Amino acid sequence: MRCFLSEILYSHEMGTVIATVQGIEPVGDRLEFFVPTGSLEPPIVCLAENNGFPEVRSVYAKAAQRQTQRGVRVTLLLAEARGGDSLVVNVFQADIESSGAALAHRA
Repeated sequence: MRCFLSEILYSHEMGTVIATVQGIEPVGDRLEFFVPTGSLEPPIVCLAENNGFPEVRSVYAKAAQRQTQRGVRVTLLLAEARGGDSLVVNVFQADIESSGAALAHRA
């Protein structure tokens, strides 16, 4: 599973990561992934684009650490158990570190 951090925008102390997630399959009706941001501050996450996945019923996000990476664990609850082509999520979080591309991991 790959997560391309395509753009980092700064507004005061709050950072934005636009993360595209491709090549993953949900487990049942749940899709979970980790977006590295370098921060453990509480995040705000919203769905920006859905290419082929079922309707997203709920979006949950939590600051988390995976091995040595800090970031956001995102859980999407889908209307049905099937995959799609790609998803784009916006992650808003204080103290985001600037980085180009990174790998996302199944949470």
